[in-house]
Formats: sequence, structure tokens, C-alpha cells
Amino acid sequence: MEDGDQSRDGGRGGDGGLVLVGGRSSGHHRAGDAVDRLPQRTGRVQAGRRDRDRLVEESALAVPPRQVGRAPQALVVAAPPFADRGGEGQAQAAGTEGEPQFLGGHVPVAGCVGIHVTTITRDVIRIVRADHLVLTVRDIPATVRWYSAVLGMRPVTFGDGRRALTFGGQKLNLHQAGRELEPRAARPVPGSADLCLVSAVSLDDVQEHLRALAVPVELGPVARTGATGPITSVYLRDPDENLVEISTYDSGRPQAPDPYDLLPPVAPLTVHSPDIADGRPLAESHVHDSLGGGNKSPELTWAGAPEGTCGYAVTCFDPDAPTGSGFWHWILTGLPGTCTRLPGNAGRGDGGHLPAGALHLRNDFGAHAYGGAAPPAADPAHRYVFAVHAVDTDNLGLTADTSAGRAGLILTALTIARGVLRPTCQRGAPSTGNPAVEAR
Repeated sequence: MEDGDQSRDGGRGGDGGLVLVGGRSSGHHRAGDAVDRLPQRTGRVQAGRRDRDRLVEESALAVPPRQVGRAPQALVVAAPPFADRGGEGQAQAAGTEGEPQFLGGHVPVAGCVGIHVTTITRDVIRIVRADHLVLTVRDIPATVRWYSAVLGMRPVTFGDGRRALTFGGQKLNLHQAGRELEPRAARPVPGSADLCLVSAVSLDDVQEHLRALAVPVELGPVARTGATGPITSVYLRDPDENLVEISTYDSGRPQAPDPYDLLPPVAPLTVHSPDIADGRPLAESHVHDSLGGGNKSPELTWAGAPEGTCGYAVTCFDPDAPTGSGFWHWILTGLPGTCTRLPGNAGRGDGGHLPAGALHLRNDFGAHAYGGAAPPAADPAHRYVFAVHAVDTDNLGLTADTSAGRAGLILTALTIARGVLRPTCQRGAPSTGNPAVEAR
């Protein structure tokens, strides 16, 4: 953050919140800072996202001396074993509706007596993308001209006459050296930045453009490793001699973001499957029949739905499909709140393995059924995001011909918990069908 913009988490939990149970108290400090408290509507403490490390540790809860001898409430956590893959763990805490629950990692402070409790901690912050970076430069107008002409960035003016350069949903904010805005980096020196920027045009076109502008290439083309796969890069210098790396992905495009990283956080569900696992190739039985696969949906089970769950929906989405909007393989709604399992091949079109009231919406193949994985032959591995959504209504207002996009919008609005598994599929990379074998 910059320009004095500061925000403080109001302490409301979601699937991005911290996880621990404490006792009744108020106004005490942890290592000199106020202890944040989290209201719990039901006394349930959600612990851990699918791909977070879990740590159960013994910690001391700061309690004022006047409470010694009284029995603090909600100090015991009964934590069932966490899912070893592909789900969300839960911890159940005793507590009264509306009571504050302390967050983890406490240190006793002067004047307090430490009461020993079991806490469950995990990552608090979940970063999904970069928003902007700040460049400290000697000459803002010269920097604007160079980045506009050489890299095609769009200059903008914001705030009290400030300048920035926008590109691809991000921007570079510009600070004048010697007149930096507060707060600022400890040592804002022009020429100290090292940027890697992904081009939407080929590297051959990039180099031709640089030659036309007489901008020298310091190094490249050379092979490098980007955030989501192999890249090829050329290196050049901007007017302040910052190192600027221009890259293209060898696959032709970078990996799309995980769709649920971009949505409001919700409580976690634990999802298991004997057929699929995170990061493991799908078996041929779950591949589309146009590629010789069985076109069968995997078996799924789930648990840990919060109070207020009235029903479920199950979806499968490919964010890596080269469509600009992904590809929906499966949209199954209308599962009752008592349903916690789908057998293998429940996604077949006749609905024979589904409970009464369940409804298949049209997928992007045009079928009212599960459609198996079918990535293009030249593509890197695609992710197939199987999600179980717990919803707080037994009527989503959807029909069999509701579009996938509208169904996704309604699910986002009405989902109160979600669990996800993300297997993969790549043409020419057949699976044995056994996640345990694939792990070897």
C-alpha cells in the first residue's frame, strides 16, 4: 500500500480467516498488540484450506488475574484428523452463539496469567495477484514516454495529479526521486528495479519493434522459468537503467488464475474422492468420449457443511481452456442437504444415480450431463476444478437451460461453503487411473 492508504481487517472470518479457539475475555494484548477477536455464530471454528500446511500447537491464552479460578469458556478444541488431500479440515469448538473467540499464536503479557489451551493456526493472508508496483524515477515525463512508446503501456493521471502506467489489469505508479510519497520504500533508488513483463505478441514481433525504435537488447532470447511455466525472454533497460525482462510463455499463454481465488471467501468443505486428487492426471474413464475416454464423473464425498446448509451443487470447470472464459464440464444442482455422496458416473445424462430433485444444467458441450476432459493436443496440462458448493436455499431458481455463466453467478451469491479438488489432464499424458500410482 502507499499514499497513506491503510486498511484493517474487521476480524470477520471466512475461508481465509485464522483458526483457533479461545476463552471468554476482552481487551488483552498479544506481544504489545490488541488481541483480535472473531465472532462465531455457531461455535464452529473452520480450520485450514485444502492446500495450506496445518500446524497444531500448544499456546498460552492471556487471561487477566481476576479470572483465575473461573472456568474460561470454549477452551477445548476437538480436532478430527485433517484431510490428507483435496479438502478443508474442520475443528469443532464449544461455545455460545455470538461469543468472541480468540485468534492464535498468543503470548502472555505482564499482569496476566497464561492458561494453556490447544490452538490451530494457519496462514491468514491469501494473495491472488499483484495490483501495482511503484517505480522511483529521475524523470517522470521521460519514463512515461519510454514505457508508452516501447512497451505500449497507457499513461493515466489519478489522485492529486499523480502519474501511472497501466497494463493488463495492473499498473506502475511513479514516484519522483527525492519527492517520494509516504509511506515509501526504505531505500527508493532509481535503477534498482528488476521487472518481468509478459507480452501478448510473439517475441519475434517484440524484437522487431525494439529494433525499429533503436532500443538495444541486453540479453536474449533466452529460456527462463515464469510463474506458471517455461518462458522465453529478452532483457533491456529503461531510462533509469531498471532491468526490464519481456517474456512470452512457451505454451503460448500464461496459466489462468484459479476461479475461486477471485471470488468472495466462504467456509470450507472437506471433499474426498477415490478417483481424483489434486494435481494428479485424470484417469481415462473421466476423459471425454471424443478422445476415447469413458466420459464418467468421479465418485465424490463431502462433509463439514455449516449450519444453514439447505442443499448442494457440484460443478467442474476448466479455467485453462483457450476460450477467454474457461469451459464448464459439469453443472449439477438441486442436491438435497442430506446428500453427502455422489457415486461414480452420477453425471450420466439419464440421472439414474441422482437423488430426486437433482438437475443437470447444460454444459459447454451442449449436454445435460458430465462432459469429460478434452484439452487441445498442443496445450500444457489443464486443471479441472471439481467443486462442491453448499448453498443456503433449496431452490436456486435454475432450469436445465440456464446458462453456465448465470448459474455460476447465482452459485457465487448463495454459496456458504465450498470444497474443491483440482486434477489435471494433458493430451499425450495418459493416467494409470490410480492417484497413488501417479504420485510415484
